[in-house]
Amino acid sequence: MDALAIHRRATAFFGSPTGLLIVDDHGLILDVNRQLERVFGYSRTEIIGQAIEVLLATDQRHLHLRFLTEYFKDPQERQMGGMRTLHARRADGTIFPVHVGLQPIVEAGRTYALASVIDTTEIVAEQSRMALALSEADDLYENAPCGYYSLDPDGRFVRINSTLLSWLGVDRDEAIGKLGPGDFLGPHGRAVFREQFERFKVSGKVNGIVQEVTSRTGEKRWISVSNSAAYDPSGKFLISRGVAYDISALHMAEERLRQITLEQEAMLDNDMIGIVKLRERRAVWKNRALDRIFGYGENEILGQPSRILYIDDESHRALGNAAYEVLAKGGQYRAQLEMAKKDGTKIWIDMSGVMLSAETGESMWMLADITALKEHQAQIELMANRDGLTGLPNRQLLSDRMTQALALAQRHGHQTAVCYMDLDGFKQVNDNYGHAAGDRLLSDIAGRLTSLLRSNDTVARIGGDEFVFLLTHLEAEDAYTGVLSRVLEEVSRPVVIDGGRTAQVSASIGVAISPRHGSDAEKLVNYADAAMYKAKDLGRNRVHVYSPN
Repeated sequence: MDALAIHRRATAFFGSPTGLLIVDDHGLILDVNRQLERVFGYSRTEIIGQAIEVLLATDQRHLHLRFLTEYFKDPQERQMGGMRTLHARRADGTIFPVHVGLQPIVEAGRTYALASVIDTTEIVAEQSRMALALSEADDLYENAPCGYYSLDPDGRFVRINSTLLSWLGVDRDEAIGKLGPGDFLGPHGRAVFREQFERFKVSGKVNGIVQEVTSRTGEKRWISVSNSAAYDPSGKFLISRGVAYDISALHMAEERLRQITLEQEAMLDNDMIGIVKLRERRAVWKNRALDRIFGYGENEILGQPSRILYIDDESHRALGNAAYEVLAKGGQYRAQLEMAKKDGTKIWIDMSGVMLSAETGESMWMLADITALKEHQAQIELMANRDGLTGLPNRQLLSDRMTQALALAQRHGHQTAVCYMDLDGFKQVNDNYGHAAGDRLLSDIAGRLTSLLRSNDTVARIGGDEFVFLLTHLEAEDAYTGVLSRVLEEVSRPVVIDGGRTAQVSASIGVAISPRHGSDAEKLVNYADAAMYKAKDLGRNRVHVYSPN
């Protein structure tokens, strides 16, 4: 075994952070390193000379041994290197997953195998947690009471939820990559959509666009859509994120009202839609609903300029410039905007107007209070970007903020620290006190973290007991040390969980710094994650800065 001993020294066998063992072609263990002892719970003297079966799960030993036998028999397999995911058994009988790679060692005409063994228990657990989080997010996306969708640069669907699919009468496979909103509009609507979509890719946002869509089953409905755009770091359009509401009932009501006003019949005086007739932008007639919506007395609005319903002079002037150009051509103007009640309270109004007489300059306007709808939309958007338990930004919102912060830091020459934190001892809290107690601890920790950071920093919960901090505008690389010291101190304070009982955890934090470690957001998070595991290996309750060595 002298040659093997030389080989072990040459490859830093004993000091390797990966579990290593040497096996002969009879399946006997000839040597192991210290990391393998730690992984399996055996001492080196206990394991050397044993058959490799001692490390394998009993119910799958025949499969694992066949893998090893084939490796020694097949020269081509040895040349390519054997790699498998196996089920191993620790000294205490625990079964756990490992990733095994084999490399041949040939000495004096005899073949041995150098096996590297990596415990993948945490990787498998993290994959399960991520799968659950994705499943919950997909459930919210699919079952929302509104339509959600995303479009590629050509205006085709790249994602669409079940609600919108049901409105359009198509299957998901029919829509993704093949169809877009324009395929469900009439000829005029398709032309308008193409024109508006090109402008939208530049402007990045559109709100309250109303379209009549016809499903594949022939069903027609009116929907109100709002979209925001996502761009790559160079400013190139990637995809849109859109939300659609079925406003068929509201649209039908507005059309009925429009016909009544255009036919010069009596004005509909209802409690839902505010109606006002303007001449030179002064109120000459209104219904009671307008008074109710804006909080005025019976005759207070009459004779007043329409400016009293607007937040400021600029919004009043901007809408007038946009609307009356459309009305002068015989068109109908539609918009959603914030307006002001008599007491100054801001409300969202869905407004539509038509010109009654070009000679007199009289126009008729219908105003619907959609504040509740807007609040619901904001709540849906919040749920999509926030962690449901703590209210902290989630992975998606963190990614958006990192992209912006890193681009800004690059322009101004600032340092940015990405800090990956995992709670030490959180599993024991769940095991000893239950998941409800664990949730209370996480919520309390989240509040403490939020109070420690500046307004321009971000703390996000990205799953389980893992948090990521984004510390921006740092003048020097070590400017993060003070705040992270306070984080360690705050996290380690006991948390009251129930009935006066307390639980206590600590934190291991890994740090990656831009620009020292690069400016790619995903890589910085991965570097910080790796540094966090190093902090745990060094004893936990500490901060460790990423090093590629």
